[in-house]
Amino acid sequence: MSKPSKEENQPLVLIADDDPAMCLLMTESLERAGFRTVEAHDGNEALAAFQRQQPDVVVLDVKMPQQDGFAACAAIRQKPRGEHVPILMVTGLDDIDSINRAFQVGATDFVSKPINWTVLSHHVRYLYRAGRAMIELRQSQTDLKHQAEQLARSNRDLEQFAYVASHDLQEPLRMVSSYAKMLAKRYDGKLDSTADDYIGFVLDGAERMRQLIQDLLKYSRAGTSPAPLGPVNVATALSQTLEDLDVAIQSSRATVTHDELPIVMANETQMKQLLQNSIGNAIKFHGDKAPQIHVSAERKGCEWRFAVRDNGIGVPAEFAERIFVMFQRLHSRETYPGTGIGLSICKKIVDHMNGRIWVEPNPEGGSSFFFTIPA
Repeated sequence: MSKPSKEENQPLVLIADDDPAMCLLMTESLERAGFRTVEAHDGNEALAAFQRQQPDVVVLDVKMPQQDGFAACAAIRQKPRGEHVPILMVTGLDDIDSINRAFQVGATDFVSKPINWTVLSHHVRYLYRAGRAMIELRQSQTDLKHQAEQLARSNRDLEQFAYVASHDLQEPLRMVSSYAKMLAKRYDGKLDSTADDYIGFVLDGAERMRQLIQDLLKYSRAGTSPAPLGPVNVATALSQTLEDLDVAIQSSRATVTHDELPIVMANETQMKQLLQNSIGNAIKFHGDKAPQIHVSAERKGCEWRFAVRDNGIGVPAEFAERIFVMFQRLHSRETYPGTGIGLSICKKIVDHMNGRIWVEPNPEGGSSFFFTIPA
C-alpha cells in the first residue's frame, strides 16, 4: 500500500465566496500557510463541495447567490460529518445582529472584512486543531463507552457464573457433609484416632466450603440489579444486626455503642449487610482486649458518612486497599477464620450506591471503617 503524499496529509479548507478575486487571495494565503484548498462560488456549490470533498475546515462568505452563508452554514450542520466541522464565517457586516445570527446557525468563529491574511491563517489553523481535538475526544468517548459496556457485560457474566456455580455446588456439598456427619456419629470411638482426625478434616472442610458458597452467593447478588430503595432507620437496622451477631458478641465479650443514627434512603437488607460485615470484622479481629466498637454517622454535604471504630489489631496502611479485594487475607485461616469475602461484599454494595468505602488507623489503636451513601 502506498503512503499518503505530503499534499494529502495537509488539511483541506473549503472556501466559499462569490468574489473570484477574494477566493484567489484566500486560496493563496491559506496555501502559503500549509493548507490545501477547494473553492465554491455560491451556497449550492459549497454544499456540493462539502459532501464531495469532506473538508477539515469551511470558510463561508455571508453574502452569496443561490443561498447565503447563513443558509449554507445551517445546511452543512445537517449533513453527515457536518455537525462538528469547524466553520469560519467571513462577513463585511460588522454588526452585532449579523454576528449573533452567524453563531445561531452554527458558525464556529467569524472574521470581518477587510481581511488580515495573517489573522485568517491563524484562525483557520486554530479551528483545524480544535476540530481534530474534538474528533479525537469523541473517538475516545466512544471507545470508553464501548469498554464500559464490555466490562459491564463481563461483570454480569461473572456474577451469573458465580451464582450458578455456587447454587449447583450446594447439593453435592450437602451430601458430603451429611455422610461425613453420619460417619462421625456412627463410628465415633470405634476407629483409631487417625480415622477420627480424617473425619474431622472432612467435616471442617465441608463447613468451610458451605460458608464460602454462601458468601459467594451473597457477593453475586450484591448490586446485580438496582435494589429497591426506601427510608431506612439505621438505628433499627443496627439493633437487628446486633441481635444476629449476639453469639459472637457474647463469646468475645464485645461492647457495641452508637451515636444517634439517621434515617436514610437505602436498601434495608444491604444496610444490614454493611453493618453486619463491618461490625463482625471488628469483633473477629480483636486483640487481647475485649472488642470495643462504636458506630457513628454524620452528614457531609450531599452524603452521609458512617464510621465503625474498633480497638482491634488494626490494618497496616499498605494493606488498606487490599482488604476490600475478594479472597484477600492478611492472616492465616487458623488464626482468624473466614472466607475473605465480607469486605468485598461491602465494597460492591457501596459502589452500587455511588458511595465510597475505606479504612483508617485510629491514633489510639484499632481501625475505623468508613463508608458513604448519598444523602
